[in-house]
Amino acid sequence: MKRIILGFMLLALSGCGGSGGTTAGVPDGTPLGALNSSAAKSTPLAAGDTDCPTGGILVQTGIDKNGNGTLDASEVTSSQKVCNGTTGATGATGATGTAGVVGATGAQGVTGLTGATGSTGAQGVAGLNGTSGATGPTGATGAQGVIGLTGATGATGLTGAQGAAGLDGATGTTGLTGATGPAGPTGATGATGATGATGAAGAAGAAGPAGSSASSLEMTGSIHCAGELRDSLNQYFISINYDVAVFSSSFVLVSASVDNHIQQASSAGFYISAQADWATAPVTIGFNYYNPRGSWLISLDRTTNIVIATYNDQAMTPPYLTWTLTPDKCVVTTY
Repeated sequence: MKRIILGFMLLALSGCGGSGGTTAGVPDGTPLGALNSSAAKSTPLAAGDTDCPTGGILVQTGIDKNGNGTLDASEVTSSQKVCNGTTGATGATGATGTAGVVGATGAQGVTGLTGATGSTGAQGVAGLNGTSGATGPTGATGAQGVIGLTGATGATGLTGAQGAAGLDGATGTTGLTGATGPAGPTGATGATGATGATGAAGAAGAAGPAGSSASSLEMTGSIHCAGELRDSLNQYFISINYDVAVFSSSFVLVSASVDNHIQQASSAGFYISAQADWATAPVTIGFNYYNPRGSWLISLDRTTNIVIATYNDQAMTPPYLTWTLTPDKCVVTTY
């Protein structure tokens, strides 16, 4: 596979010969005449260009009239700038995975043995009991009241004085503290619970689209299709050329030309895979052979290698004519 830095000559391919072009209601079988191949070249555009601020390429196409394999300045019929794309935005961060399950709690370790109880200290000597105080004298009995009437209750005799309290006995000495028993052994550490399973990783965010760059592309193949179509209106042949360069990035650079042996016209286009018409890459050519308002639309189905050429002219009835070039009119090259 060859690496090509855009800026070199592209699409300087010769057409294949033979008949096989057909048209609706027109018989086929006339041999191909001499063909002029379409050609293209590209020139790098530096960053800061008026039309391409990030740089790109200038694509020029035309007909190689002198057959020298090079598109000379006098042969250029179409120019188109292809600009470098900007860098794509970064994709969003993927969602965080769920937390892993918490491991089970380890079993309780064995309880250590209780130390022995220390011995009780000796009882201290009991203190002496104090003596009881003397009982006070009994009060005199009141005089008998007159019979019949209840006599008034005699006054209560005074309470005898409290005897003096006996002295407190001396406090006995405190017994000695028993020795501290040995500490029981430490229980074994429980086994560590199993680690919970790791949660599934969150999905990665989608990648932002990459910006295109035309500074260095890898060309993977080319297709050159050529044939002659019989003009059903004026009964002469029209030469059709269609060329495509295929790149590893799915870009395609196409050019096409129309020649009725009196005048020639060509055009080119640049397609990316995101475009709806990328698979056939149609090329529009302003070329009149019946009325000043006519134009051509030429495309290639790169799956079947069938070329469709349609001429549109509002002055005709119907306003279009369509031809088909069969796959044998195309040469496919893979690098």
